[in-house]
Amino acid sequence: MKRNTTLLALAAVAAGLALPAFAEEGASFDPPHMINRADDNAFHPAALAADDQQLADRVVDELRRDPAIKNTTVTVHVANGNVTLSGSPDNAATAARVREDAKRASGGAPVSSVIP
Repeated sequence: MKRNTTLLALAAVAAGLALPAFAEEGASFDPPHMINRADDNAFHPAALAADDQQLADRVVDELRRDPAIKNTTVTVHVANGNVTLSGSPDNAATAARVREDAKRASGGAPVSSVIP
């Protein structure tokens, strides 16, 4: 498990370093799930396979659309179609809302949570 986490972190760093190399001069790249909102939320999709990344992006997009989720940091990790949520919502009601939104957006994919 620790090896997978390390590999995931290395892949994220490598992808972050590679993106500027593909940018056009004067171009801006802001995926919809990474645009900052005024309510101090931070949502992070994480996946290695393209299908898993699409699912992670759908879940993050759903979380971003929910105005009831405020002051929350959530990582949405997807591996082999299984969604795992981790993070730090500001209260139990927000944590429950995050789990509900993720289940709705996952389209029936299994959702587990390590959110308190």
